[in-house]
Amino acid sequence: MYMRFARRAEDIKSARAVFQRARKDRWVPWEVYDASVPIKPIKRTFREVDFVLKYLTSINDDNNARALFERVINNLPADRARPLWERWAHYEYQYYRSHSS
Repeated sequence: MYMRFARRAEDIKSARAVFQRARKDRWVPWEVYDASVPIKPIKRTFREVDFVLKYLTSINDDNNARALFERVINNLPADRARPLWERWAHYEYQYYRSHSS
C-alpha cells in the first residue's frame, strides 16, 4: 500500500524506491511483487506460483498468457507446477469452448 501511495502522491520514481527497499527483505511476500507490476516487471515473481496464478487469471491477452505459462512451467518442480497446470487446463478448456461455437 505504501508503494501505491508513493506513486499516487509523488511519482513512479518514489514508488520504485519503496519497492527496492521492500525487496531487500529476505522474507518479502509475493504480494509486494504483485503490487509492483504496474511499476516494473520483475522476473523473480514468476517463480512464485500464487503470483503467476493471479496474473494468469487477470490477463486478457491469450498470447501473453500462453507465453508466461510456457516460460514459468519449465522452471518449476512438478509438485509446485501442478496448480498452474490445473489452472491452464481450465483456461484452455474455457477458451476453446467459447471460440469453437
